[in-house]
Amino acid sequence: MAPFTDNFDSYNNGDLNGQGSWTGDADFDVQGTTVKAGAKAVLIASTAGTDERIQKQGTSRADGGFRIWFRKEGYANESGQAIRLGEGGTIKAEVVIITSNGSVGTVRFESGAQVIGNYTPDTYQYIDIEWRDSDKSYRARFNDGTWATWGTIGTAWTTGLDTIEIQSNQTSGNDFFFDEIEELPFSSSSSSTSSSSSSFSSSSSSSSSSSFSSSSSSSSFSSSSSSFSSSSFSSSSSSFSSSSSSSPSVYSSNWGIAWGEENPDADETAESWATWSDGAGGSPTIIGDADWGKLQLGNGYVAHSPVHYFGDLSSATTITKDKYGSGFGSFNVYYRESDTPFSQDDVSPAWTEYSGGMIYLTKTYRQIKLEGE
Repeated sequence: MAPFTDNFDSYNNGDLNGQGSWTGDADFDVQGTTVKAGAKAVLIASTAGTDERIQKQGTSRADGGFRIWFRKEGYANESGQAIRLGEGGTIKAEVVIITSNGSVGTVRFESGAQVIGNYTPDTYQYIDIEWRDSDKSYRARFNDGTWATWGTIGTAWTTGLDTIEIQSNQTSGNDFFFDEIEELPFSSSSSSTSSSSSSFSSSSSSSSSSSFSSSSSSSSFSSSSSSFSSSSFSSSSSSFSSSSSSSPSVYSSNWGIAWGEENPDADETAESWATWSDGAGGSPTIIGDADWGKLQLGNGYVAHSPVHYFGDLSSATTITKDKYGSGFGSFNVYYRESDTPFSQDDVSPAWTEYSGGMIYLTKTYRQIKLEGE
């Protein structure tokens, strides 16, 4: 379990303490009214008090990074909130502080008190934090801005960081929310998240091509979350009947569907992540652009592609990772098919885990699922 991934969606409304390995003060409440994405986020009320804390402990990372989304209501003059990191539940450093003085809201990296941005009230924004073991230092950035200079803060860790803590100091003024904690791949030279893609390709049984294969350009997978920059489901065939044109994603000869990739190969048509489901009627978490960004999957979370109509096409099929990008995250891939229509989040037909290589699909309606580990 990684402490740096959580979206709170599966938690009950009320105290965060005691849910999902979070422990701390009772003033941190799960609620479903003001969220960044999904169903739930956490609120610390404006009257909560001073030195209120809650933390989550999990798998240690010697080098690591994560993103956290927050929303602050207004600019009331107050000490604000701090994001702290620790080892074994013991806090080693206060890395970022979010404060306001009555007219301006400031986000500050604590090494040298570097101001990394000014927040906008009443809207969700994010902070990225990284740390590295080589010199036990940290850095941070706000809303995809410039990274602060690497700096040492607090007490050095021994093995790695495994604890995140949110601290709040306020007795009046602004409600504070946080949501969508997302573990990011560590790269001391890069200021952008990497991504992974999954491609679902097929060729007609009458096609002369047999060169499809599973591939991956990334080996930096973490054990707690998966992100996908694109996923494509493409086919090469000259045997489609005219009735196949009833599906907007099917073409008469070379055709394809590319999810999350705005400019796919010539034989594929782009289809937005907005067509995907979280498996329960909602939308999955997308990092960046809602249509063409990165699909984020935490441990145990799923994303369902649309169900697509293939007519009478029988096809040899492969599912290929990293077609349009490299990425991180451990995930499983599943597929299913049926000769009768079914909805995107239906329980049946049953899913089959894809184990690599070429599979042969014969039924009319087909779909894939991605599940984070």
